[in-house]
Amino acid sequence: MKIRTRIPVKIVYPIIIGGILSGCGGMTKPDPKFDPSQSAASQAVQFIDARNTKNNKNLDKIAITSCNVLVGEMTSASAETGVGAFAPSSESKGRVDAKVSSFYYLRGISDEQLQQLAEDLCLQAEQGIKASGRAIVPASELASNEHFLKMHEGGKDSPFEFTPPGSKAKYKVLAPKGQKVFNPAYVGTGKALSMAFSQASGNSPLMHEGRLIDSLKADAAHVDIMVDFARLEGSSDGMQKHASRDTASVKGEVRLAVRGQVMFVANESMKCWKAPFSGKQECMTNGKNPEFLLKYPIIAQKDFVKEIKDETSTGDKVAGGITQAVGMMAAMGGGRGSSASITRTGVVVDPVQYTALTKNAFGHFLEMAMESSK
Repeated sequence: MKIRTRIPVKIVYPIIIGGILSGCGGMTKPDPKFDPSQSAASQAVQFIDARNTKNNKNLDKIAITSCNVLVGEMTSASAETGVGAFAPSSESKGRVDAKVSSFYYLRGISDEQLQQLAEDLCLQAEQGIKASGRAIVPASELASNEHFLKMHEGGKDSPFEFTPPGSKAKYKVLAPKGQKVFNPAYVGTGKALSMAFSQASGNSPLMHEGRLIDSLKADAAHVDIMVDFARLEGSSDGMQKHASRDTASVKGEVRLAVRGQVMFVANESMKCWKAPFSGKQECMTNGKNPEFLLKYPIIAQKDFVKEIKDETSTGDKVAGGITQAVGMMAAMGGGRGSSASITRTGVVVDPVQYTALTKNAFGHFLEMAMESSK
């Protein structure tokens, strides 16, 4: 019997530092590149998604009540061959399909260095907002504010791991020392439910934030920063189920990419009242908060990598060989077999360059966001 082995399966790793792959089959269309030689004002419209801007006219005094930094620690992708949904049944016989998976890991920077990076980025956000002509409530003043302290009591201790819904990446979530993370998108279902119940009793982080804003007669700002070190994409990503796939590959790109968003909670949009039973001051926003999101990542244009090393374990290789042998045996019996292979890559970064380039990219975003918020 002729066995059709669909294994022109290869891992493709064009390593490109500080840029976006272009002209490579299977990769998505390249994003626009930020040009540091041009002004932020001239690029803000292209890069910033500004929402609810009608409510940002009187943002004069700002307190950064939440600053979260998400650092990419692992990213992965997979691809597989397969018979399309409308292919004749004979296509499945004597066939060995293959799945290939690739994992990239951030190496070379310590938890202490990442925490310091988070501290620096949050301070940079404070300085950037101040540079836009707004008064800023210093973090040192907030640290002794009763409402601010209670607001963070209800959050989650950092750092902790976070995987975005539908993503194959893992991030480390960090907040400045003395603060916790209370963004429901990051803290997990259990903690989010706990905060929701706290809101019913007036003790949720957002309720305390409302009291903080009201007492300071200031506006709040939530700053979120995401840093990625690599991008992977499988050749079968986005392909229709009815299409047969006879080859599988994963393409990888090492690049330092920064995304970000700033959301303001405007004091003038707050509604405050006395709770009927507790007598507590309750304050809530109307929910139409001005937001400024980076539509495309800002990519560092310089090298930040010391070494790229193969971290595929012996166990990975042995498992791959076993699945291929079993798949071949199934195909020889007239059935349909499968095989799998895994490749792991460690990306060892230069912590000094990684830190400097992250700050630089975040600075460009912050300048465009503040330009858009005027």
